[in-house]
Amino acid sequence: MELTLTNILLLLSSGLGLFLSVLIFHKYGQSLANRLLAILLFLYTLILLRLFLWDLMYFLIIPHFLILPISISFLMGPMHFLYTKYLINSERKFQRKDWLHFIPFILYTLFTVKDLFKSKSELISILNHLNKETVSNDFILFNWVITFHVLLYLVVSLKIIKKYSNSIPQVFSSIDKIKLNWLRYITIFIGAGIIIFLIENTFMLGGYQISEYFGLSNVIFCFYVIALGYFGLLKSEIFISSDFSESVHEFSNLPFLRITTEYEKAKRYEKSGLSKVKADDILRGLLDLMNSEKPYIESGITLNKLAKRLAVSPHNLSEVINTKLNQNFYDFINQYRIEEVKNSLSDPAKVNYTLLSIAMDAGFNSKSTFNNIFKKHTGTTPSEFRKQK
Repeated sequence: MELTLTNILLLLSSGLGLFLSVLIFHKYGQSLANRLLAILLFLYTLILLRLFLWDLMYFLIIPHFLILPISISFLMGPMHFLYTKYLINSERKFQRKDWLHFIPFILYTLFTVKDLFKSKSELISILNHLNKETVSNDFILFNWVITFHVLLYLVVSLKIIKKYSNSIPQVFSSIDKIKLNWLRYITIFIGAGIIIFLIENTFMLGGYQISEYFGLSNVIFCFYVIALGYFGLLKSEIFISSDFSESVHEFSNLPFLRITTEYEKAKRYEKSGLSKVKADDILRGLLDLMNSEKPYIESGITLNKLAKRLAVSPHNLSEVINTKLNQNFYDFINQYRIEEVKNSLSDPAKVNYTLLSIAMDAGFNSKSTFNNIFKKHTGTTPSEFRKQK
């Protein structure tokens, strides 16, 4: 059979997926999340390779190999979910209850393992019912089961990412490098691919094909592997750093939900045990420390580090900032940084300093973040503010 562009993309993506899985496992394998990512990429490599060989009718030559990756489909959702879970909290060890996610894979493998002992001719006969010309209803219904299984885990993954995104401003003063927007977009992207795969199956059940034998969803799976491998490799070093792990470990026990009303604040902290007198003491100590030692000029300052300086728990410090100042940690710290920048921009001795150097001296580590926060607090850009002075 002649190679198509989809065939070439499947082959290249499977090769790249294998390369990235080996590289991530070898270079960043000390992290459980990265080991899970490497395994996930390897599993997708097998699936993409199977799709490539299947499209070229290789099931007539190596049927035993092509039947193996079918059960792997039950691992796609759980592995994506577990990667997301352990990426966010890299200090966790693999938990016993996580093995429950592999039950569908184990059951299906046990149910179909007998096929591996069939003769080549028997397997070819079975697989022939799944080729382009004679797709069976059973095959399509099986794909539906796989689709909903994966979608369930993708939805849960998105909820975890949303919860994390709402929480990091409570703990970190700089969040650009640790935001998981990239993983959210990739999760949505593969979710869209799974839904397209579901639509392709539904149309095929009625005798129609919106793309030749799942060609559209296959292309999406290829780009998913490329994107996940690339960004996973790019972000690996950040998420295995000791500072990140320590801070995440602290906030893993903090309430995740975004607080928007006084009632919600009261409900959130009603069992904290922090008295009004103690809260006022913490607040005074916090404000004194901010003015005397200026910890906000440290770009890596976190709730955990600041709590240690004050000799209080991160939980109590977070409660004080939320309830007494009506701010999260991120806004609290960056408010001081903006004031530091404004003072520097008004200082004649710093007239020749660049805006970026002033921002960095104040604790910012990103030009775009600095510009956005400055405009949010002052209603003008840093350059416009300087001209006014």
